[in-house]
Amino acid sequence: EVLVQGAMDLLALKDGECVVVDYKYSGKDAAQLLAAYEPQFRVYTAAAARIAGVRHVRAFVVNILRGFCAEVPVRGEDVSAAQK
Repeated sequence: EVLVQGAMDLLALKDGECVVVDYKYSGKDAAQLLAAYEPQFRVYTAAAARIAGVRHVRAFVVNILRGFCAEVPVRGEDVSAAQK
């Protein structure tokens, strides 16, 4: 096992779906943010699935500085592994 410390900015549950939102204040574009924070989102989505006990997780990054929201690709194997 690996211990990871961090805090999700927002985790919401509705109709068996879990949504994770992480806010960034960055000059990076969507592709750069998604690449830079991919490991963080893998951990967050797996943790959210485990905490909420759901199989469907969506994640979004909101860039406050540049004013956009981008959906983060969620790997099914990360969510499935969290259920074990």
